[in-house]
Amino acid sequence: MLRNYLKTAIRNLWRYKGFAFINILSLTIGIIGCLVIALFVWDEKKYDKFVPDGENIYRIYEQRNDNNTISYAACVPPAFATFLKREYPEVSTTARILMSNDKFLMENGDKKGYEEKGLLVDPTFFQVFPITFISGDASTALKDSGNIVISEDLAKRYFGNTHPIDQVLRINKGNMVVKGVFANLPSHFRLFPLRVFQRKEWSDGRGTSSILM
Repeated sequence: MLRNYLKTAIRNLWRYKGFAFINILSLTIGIIGCLVIALFVWDEKKYDKFVPDGENIYRIYEQRNDNNTISYAACVPPAFATFLKREYPEVSTTARILMSNDKFLMENGDKKGYEEKGLLVDPTFFQVFPITFISGDASTALKDSGNIVISEDLAKRYFGNTHPIDQVLRINKGNMVVKGVFANLPSHFRLFPLRVFQRKEWSDGRGTSSILM
C-alpha cells in the first residue's frame, strides 16, 4: 500500500511540475526560516550565561514619551543608580558604565598602538559582573582614578612575560597604573570585545547602569 501511495505521489509531482515546484519551494523556505529564527533565539539566550547570578542583574532603561511616541533608552543619568541603591533595599549593588568608542594611544616603552573598546566604570563593576581575574584584586583594582584593569591579550602585547601589576602604562600620554588583568571575555558577553577598565567619577554625563538584586 505504501508503495502505491509513493507511486501516486511521484506521478502527481511529475504531472503538475509547476505546482509541485511552488509547494516544495515554499516548504523549504518555511523550514529554513524556522531554523534561522530558532538559531537566533538560541544564540541570544546564551548572552551573559557565564556571569554568576546573571539572572539577578538588570539594566536600567529610561522610558521616553515624545509626541505620544513611547521609546526606551539604556543611556540614563548616573543619578538613577544612586537613587535606586538608596531607596530600594532589594538593590544589592549598582554599576554605572560609560563605553568609549574612541581609539586611544597605549604605550609601554617602545611598544605602542591604538586600542579601542574601553570602559569607564564604577569601582563596584566587578561586584555586579564578577569576571575572572588572572592577576590583581577585583575588589580594589579600581579604588583610585589612576588605576586601570586590562585584558589578558593587552597584557601580553605590552608587557610580554613581565608581570604587569603595578606597572605604569601610558594612555593618551597620561600615566596609568595596572592593578588587574582579566581573562579574555567570552563572545557572548554584552560588553564583548572589551580590553580596558578605568574608574569614572560621575559628576555628569550619561551611560548605562546595571543593578544586582
